[in-house]
Amino acid sequence: MISRLDSPTPRILPILLVYLMLGQVRGPVSSFMGCQKKKNVKAAVTSIKGDSSTTDFPNLFKSKSTMDRLFTYILFLLNLSGTFSKSKYIYIEDQKTWNAAQNYCREKYTDLAPVSNEQDLNKLQKMRPSGRVWVGLQRILSTNNWTWSGGGPMEVPWANKQPDNGASDTNGYIDENGLSDGKEADSIAFFCYSPKVVNEKKTWEEALEYCRKTYSDLASVASLCKDLSKAG
Repeated sequence: MISRLDSPTPRILPILLVYLMLGQVRGPVSSFMGCQKKKNVKAAVTSIKGDSSTTDFPNLFKSKSTMDRLFTYILFLLNLSGTFSKSKYIYIEDQKTWNAAQNYCREKYTDLAPVSNEQDLNKLQKMRPSGRVWVGLQRILSTNNWTWSGGGPMEVPWANKQPDNGASDTNGYIDENGLSDGKEADSIAFFCYSPKVVNEKKTWEEALEYCRKTYSDLASVASLCKDLSKAG
């Protein structure tokens, strides 16, 4: 049996486009102070519409740190395209190991489901009929850090006394207690997710408010939303 649950989230495509343009960003996130919001977006639009033979962006991108430019360009892309998405969570009752579940989700949908906030965690707990259910949480053994399958750090609170980080406890699941770590070889049900694109025209402020209210399904985008919120 397959069950579905819709949860609104920002689209990840603009983030991927930015990373392709600027390369992977490393180091601490800058404060993003001084962003001129709508003025910056307008300048970016003017630059792109002005001369189709050049790929230069306005000076606002050159005068800021790489991460500042990243944030500004993300907002520009969101405002220009007016496109956001909703993530559809799909419950799969077939029991699989974590790796097999991940392969299934990537083949049929997008990936194993990430959990961006406690609200989504509560929704998935209610959607779960019973028992343990895999989500897209994995432990990087070299650093002992927990990350989501699609990238980004783990920021949702664990269940009580979790994770215990046992030698074989390398993946995360949801049960009635919340998020816990378990053995990859265990065969249990799992949640997949798939983004569902919708068109919504949004200004800079509306895009920021969208981030504040809905957060994201991928923790990497959630982190960007947090820093944009600080800039407001």
